[in-house]
Amino acid sequence: MDYRPLGRTGVSVSQLCLGAMMFGAFGNPDHDDAVKIIHRALDAGINFIDTADGYSAGESEEIVGKALAGGRRDNVVLAVKFGVPFGQDPNRRGASRRWITEAVEGSLRRLQTDWIDLYQVGVPDPDTDIDETLSALSDLVHAGKIRSFGTSKVPASAIVEAQWTAERRGHERFRAEQPPYSLLTRAIEYDVRRRDRVDPHPDGDRVRHPSPGGHLRDHRPAHHGTPGFLPRCRRDRTARRSARPHRPDRSPRSHDQRRRQHVEPRHAGAGHRVPPSVDQPPRPLATSRP
Repeated sequence: MDYRPLGRTGVSVSQLCLGAMMFGAFGNPDHDDAVKIIHRALDAGINFIDTADGYSAGESEEIVGKALAGGRRDNVVLAVKFGVPFGQDPNRRGASRRWITEAVEGSLRRLQTDWIDLYQVGVPDPDTDIDETLSALSDLVHAGKIRSFGTSKVPASAIVEAQWTAERRGHERFRAEQPPYSLLTRAIEYDVRRRDRVDPHPDGDRVRHPSPGGHLRDHRPAHHGTPGFLPRCRRDRTARRSARPHRPDRSPRSHDQRRRQHVEPRHAGAGHRVPPSVDQPPRPLATSRP
């Protein structure tokens, strides 16, 4: 297994990270089977595990905690995301100090650990001042409950603003970003990665969803094989096309035919000859009389 530095934290992580999103009711509800998968990954050399409090309402964290019990926790770099709605309470979501303080305690309890290596803002929170978020996360670092913190799916402009705020206010700064990246999702090439070229202190980028929903693989989860299943974007396009009114009077035409129909001559006055339509046969050439 190859290992790479996690940004500039000084921590080395395996090139492959085990994502725990499908552990629990959202994917595989068999805890024993999920624990075996985690142990198999650790035995293969993977030392990087990613989970979130929003994965199956915390069940994923409980499974990871069971798998790391018994002395395996010390050799694992554990990344946890927060921020997605956790229940119906409007204050149990986002990146406010109130929710960060409560969410980290719940994750530590479910994971059966005393610290989190990388604590990440799971979704952007435009309603919370970035100074509030950085201040709360910095306090967790100083308390020893997290080692460092980062972001996930946050645009480059927000990351740059956060780095400026951290420098001005004396806070700890984001150390890693987790953007989605695959053959189907390549926005980071002109957003996050472009920012890294000019940032004097770039953070570590670790991509997620290299095979989004299994659509770039031969094997997909069972619910992906059900008839009529389409990704959300394709479902929306299909629904819009189905809602269009049917026009039986319109016959299919080629692109060139539609383009020629809408071309209008700009000048049709004296001195300007309007070229004949392409659909009309050309007139025979005039012959000179002897």
